[in-house]
Amino acid sequence: MKRDFDLSISILVFALMYSSLIIGFFLNENSSGGAQKDFLFTFFIIENFSIDPLYGINSLINSDIPHSPLHYLIIGTAYKYISSIESLRFVFLQFYILIPFFFYKCLIEVSIKKSQSLLLSSIIFLSPYFRSSAIWVTTDNTALLFFLISVFFFLKIQNKNNNNNNNNNNKNLYTSLSILFLGLSALTRFYYITFILYFIFELIKKNNLKYLIINGILILIIFFPSVSYYFEKKKLLHNFITDNIFDNIYINISIIFFYLIPIVFSSFEKIYNFINFLKSNKKKVLITIIIFSIFFFNFNYYQKNYGGGILYQIIKTYVPLYSFFFYLISIFGIMTIIYVLNNSIKNTILILIFFFNFNYMIIYQKYFDPLLLVNIFIFFSNLTDNFFGKYFIKNFIIIFIYLSIFLGISIIKNS
Repeated sequence: MKRDFDLSISILVFALMYSSLIIGFFLNENSSGGAQKDFLFTFFIIENFSIDPLYGINSLINSDIPHSPLHYLIIGTAYKYISSIESLRFVFLQFYILIPFFFYKCLIEVSIKKSQSLLLSSIIFLSPYFRSSAIWVTTDNTALLFFLISVFFFLKIQNKNNNNNNNNNNKNLYTSLSILFLGLSALTRFYYITFILYFIFELIKKNNLKYLIINGILILIIFFPSVSYYFEKKKLLHNFITDNIFDNIYINISIIFFYLIPIVFSSFEKIYNFINFLKSNKKKVLITIIIFSIFFFNFNYYQKNYGGGILYQIIKTYVPLYSFFFYLISIFGIMTIIYVLNNSIKNTILILIFFFNFNYMIIYQKYFDPLLLVNIFIFFSNLTDNFFGKYFIKNFIIIFIYLSIFLGISIIKNS
């Protein structure tokens, strides 16, 4: 009976969070700040795709919009039959509910019980970037949805390996579907292509090399359009890739640190474990602090008026000696990231993917949210095993309040 009660509470919370998104739609919520502008600015591409896909692709390539075409092809095709813009937005709002749904399905695949998985999946509705992308039909949610479907099939492969299931047909099918949907996410947002490195690492580690070889041709076919389009587009884009990699390193550290705070430091016990880790790795910690302190002199993001993430913006706007305090946040952030990596190769690969992906001139927090949280809870078992223990409800309430405050700040700031 208790399990049913827990599941019913989870269903209620999920339904309430979904209702909040519907309310946000009718209020034209724009909590991320840029989604409404992006939708209006790129709508001519949607119109062109609705007229003719080739015309749409040509107009996208020749524009200064650094996006891949699949999202606009999907929305443009729908717009051909749904002439009302408001109706189009509302239809795709329902479509994007599949994001928390597949997050829930992925959590179940990593052996988290249904009530906890459903409850945790509801935090997606607290992301200002998910909400704004759902309400204003931007590319971010389309790419994330394809990615989560890809991860779902990838986890299916992992579970079959763990259970010593020798059904090769199912493994090949799941591998092919995982690669296909990862390719679709890359054809929506190109940087998703780098996650194939993590998938390959896990497949090889699980002695799945032969399935990878079998699907090697499929990988080349699926990712060829994304790579071709990227290099074609790159010829026309100027001042898009960073000219100071140190700006990206420290900004990325601060954004990743922001999402680790409610997970790593949610109790005195976890703080105590973190301090003990630093004490037992004094040499590594000291060397890291020295290196990141030296390179911080190359940090020069201050001249840019956009992006940087919430911690950077708060410190720059409200804190005296903001350069020094951002330095402290960066050092504390890298210590936390090292703690989370915990000498795990797979965790290191995933974090490096985030650092490698977001090497743009302007760094927005929306690149990490909710993608980083999704990766943490699905793949970072050293963090989530503790999160889903006997203190799950307390841990969930902490992260729920933390992200609710972030959403509230975003709504107020961008009203």
